[in-house]
Amino acid sequence: MKAQDKEEIVFCILWDIIKKKKGQAELSDIWAEYLSKIHEIKEAYGIDLGEVNWQEILNKFPKKRKRYKLPEVLAEPVSPEEMIKNLKIRRVEITPEMELELLRDENVKLRKEKFEYEKQIREMEFLKKSADDFLRVWGHSSEDILRSLQNIEEYICKVPKDEVPIYFEFLIAEAFSCIYQLPLYTQEIAQQEAVMNQVMWRGKTDLTGRPISWAPGGGPDVIVNAFGYHVLVESTLTTGNIQWTREFAPIVRHLREYIDYKELEKSDVYMLFVVKEIADDTFASLVDQAKKGFNTIPLTVDLLEHIVETAFYLPFIPHAEVRSLLNAFQEKLATSYTIDEYVGIVKEEVLHWEKNILKDHEDLYLALNAYNIIERSKRKFITVDDLFEVLNQEEKVGRFYDLIERILRKETIVRCLLYYGLAQSQRFAGDIILRAVPWNEFRSRMFKILGAFSKMRA
Repeated sequence: MKAQDKEEIVFCILWDIIKKKKGQAELSDIWAEYLSKIHEIKEAYGIDLGEVNWQEILNKFPKKRKRYKLPEVLAEPVSPEEMIKNLKIRRVEITPEMELELLRDENVKLRKEKFEYEKQIREMEFLKKSADDFLRVWGHSSEDILRSLQNIEEYICKVPKDEVPIYFEFLIAEAFSCIYQLPLYTQEIAQQEAVMNQVMWRGKTDLTGRPISWAPGGGPDVIVNAFGYHVLVESTLTTGNIQWTREFAPIVRHLREYIDYKELEKSDVYMLFVVKEIADDTFASLVDQAKKGFNTIPLTVDLLEHIVETAFYLPFIPHAEVRSLLNAFQEKLATSYTIDEYVGIVKEEVLHWEKNILKDHEDLYLALNAYNIIERSKRKFITVDDLFEVLNQEEKVGRFYDLIERILRKETIVRCLLYYGLAQSQRFAGDIILRAVPWNEFRSRMFKILGAFSKMRA
């Protein structure tokens, strides 16, 4: 249960105690009643409220002559038991036990339909989010992460020397949140969130989101639950002979333990070792593991940078596409004889992969950016010439076309907007005029397409 939920329960407990004391009570009386109540709740519901700063919450109640009173400006909350029940309904998925309980309710059908509908809405809102939405929680964006990887030495220099390993770990975790477009949680938060697909960093942050402690031993730094497979990530700035013995050797054992514990196939779990430079012992050991059928892949920061760059331009890359790249890395590792040979081959592979994916999605990328410009202009109509000029001035669009080695053309802009139904066109005085389709109309059409696919799967 989230800390915020526990604080809501504590507030209800304190209100209930003061109310029973005829609207006012001294601290000693409140304390005795509070201890008894949280013990009762722990026994009945398994919820531990001992870690909540109850005195801070008590300060929300006005105090006069050593007595705390009920605040007149706040509405009376429900009882602690009712609050717990509401939170459980809000947070918990329907279980077989809950279904049996619902069947005893005369309005079971209506309640269940409402619950399922609200669940679908929550899922839809979650799936609409991009890496920028998830990283905003940590005060960053996908562009911040990309720039940090591209200028890794500068990034390291800005961090206090004794905190560099912690910040590097967290940066790599954020990079995988970008790649997979999944929420990033610390281990503590991940255990409270009922999200199956996520990126979990096993380190710790303070209340402001600043990383303060690296991932402990006994497991990888980062665990990615992607769609259809798992990725374990270990990262280090260590170089030379100690890179393998100190950092990576124990992780191979954890990889095997993870596969056994989760009852997974070896082919469905990838172990990535992210470094600035691959040491000789690390390379030799990972080649040996690859020949045994394990997906153990060394990955340099500059290779990771290109994968993040692809996700920066296309925040909807299928996880299967990332997996195909990892499989290619694994194949090259098993057949490479030297580090230089491996790094050279996989760099060509990732550049080829990036270029092809961006090419395949050029129409959608261009349509979305063109539509965004039309909407930003606040004009009902815009000429193709004006739109072409603004797109050419967009640095991000220019970099995209440099990567795919193509030239932006006016006819391509029109074709993409019309193909995706984002705009309507007409000729006026010899020019092609574009009008953006209302957002609600486009959104409605996309949901209908999604609904059609859902019915096909039913």
